[in-house]
Amino acid sequence: MQWFLELMEELGVECLVGHPGKIRAQEPPKQKNDRRDALLLLRLLMDNRFPTIWMPSVEQRDLRALLQHRHQWVRIRVRIQNALQAIATESRLATWEQVVEPGWTRGAAGAGVAPAYPSPPRTPAGKATTGGIDKTRQRPTALSMARSRRAGGASG
Repeated sequence: MQWFLELMEELGVECLVGHPGKIRAQEPPKQKNDRRDALLLLRLLMDNRFPTIWMPSVEQRDLRALLQHRHQWVRIRVRIQNALQAIATESRLATWEQVVEPGWTRGAAGAGVAPAYPSPPRTPAGKATTGGIDKTRQRPTALSMARSRRAGGASG
């Protein structure tokens, strides 16, 4: 409908969009008839009682489209941030406390730049430690269970 209103506006034709509920309330309920409906619309227009609905201007429609587009990009950014935080926590690159307040900053291009997480501490044997996380109190995730199954199947 919007394209039609824009076309009529370019041609200099004034268009009004009526409120259907209020128009129907102007006449007692009878059987619907196109001729009767047309006469009702004509009578309401002649008496300046035609109930119109609010239609956004071209500027308001453009602004609304920009805001919706920005909202989509913000949702994408949040999904990526959450995925990166989950990966960092799952692979022990960061503890939960480090992930809760990640301190995201803006880079040169204005995109979100993740802080550099410290690498896990190493034992004298060269193996990475859990960084003080108690494994007995941690809930297993699907990724950690798959890793343990893979490790158990490869050795057995």
